[in-house]
Amino acid sequence: MRLCQTLDPAGLTAAQFAAAVRARVSALEWPAGLTLNSSIFKAPPAAMWSELLENESAVTLPFSTIHAVKGMEFPAAAVVIPDRLRKDKTTQRTVLDDWEGSHGTEARRMLYVGASRAEQLLMLVVPAAHTVRVCRLLTRDAVPFSLTP
Repeated sequence: MRLCQTLDPAGLTAAQFAAAVRARVSALEWPAGLTLNSSIFKAPPAAMWSELLENESAVTLPFSTIHAVKGMEFPAAAVVIPDRLRKDKTTQRTVLDDWEGSHGTEARRMLYVGASRAEQLLMLVVPAAHTVRVCRLLTRDAVPFSLTP
């Protein structure tokens, strides 16, 4: 998300902006063994680009709920873990408790559905309060990741 916010599209063509995004992504420090194909960041058609630059309220990143994207795939996806985790009424566990304990619950299945939509790049957006725990779980499960504060 910071990547998108730090690049200014003003005065750039769609191709120039896409090249700047690819260059910035390629310059990031990726974990050993993780290869990212930065060509997933393609320039939009020229007509769409000028419309996006003129319309400040235009949505430039598609978003949806996990329920709505079930069965779909995207080159990149971001899954947001909320600051206040909901506890299951029966078990009193949160989704992170279920992940940690390998419980086959609906909350854990939804996290899997969201994460598995990404074909090449998954971003977990995690509040500071849960970062250490999520990093511990990713390490435990041998998932290569990079932490960006």
